[in-house]
Amino acid sequence: MSATRDQEVLEDLSDEAIIEQVVERLSVTHRSADPQDLEARVKAAPVPFAGAPIRHFLPVLLERRVAAQLS
Repeated sequence: MSATRDQEVLEDLSDEAIIEQVVERLSVTHRSADPQDLEARVKAAPVPFAGAPIRHFLPVLLERRVAAQLS
């Protein structure tokens, strides 16, 4: 997949799809965490620029914030 195509895919992701991806990744790295708790934390995590038109880094920002809470 090209860089342009990757960007298009990320921009097309809905908030729910982003949340789902972040929860899946966190579930792998934090196996003892309850998936419902992870989802709640991801949804509650404040993310700068969440309303920005370019949302390329939102999944990474969300994942880092919740992972820091779990550590």
